[in-house]
Amino acid sequence: MKIAKDKLQHFLVCLIVAAIIATIVANTCALPFPSCMAGFLGATACGIGKEYGDSKAHGNIWSWPDLAADIAGAIVGCFAGFVALLI
Repeated sequence: MKIAKDKLQHFLVCLIVAAIIATIVANTCALPFPSCMAGFLGATACGIGKEYGDSKAHGNIWSWPDLAADIAGAIVGCFAGFVALLI
């Protein structure tokens, strides 16, 4: 199964955003659930904002598969909060 290049980019960017947010929150509040939730919500909000911008751009549309890739990346990246607590 071949994954489209743009879906991989959506996944990786949201993974990185979620990991950064979760790590920062984990190092400030040291609680796993808030750090994971902050990472997930922050990355998902970025993905939704990107898709909203695409839907308003001339010649572009809202893409549910792109948003699914964003959410998948956010889920994987948000667990960096757990790892940050272990370090």
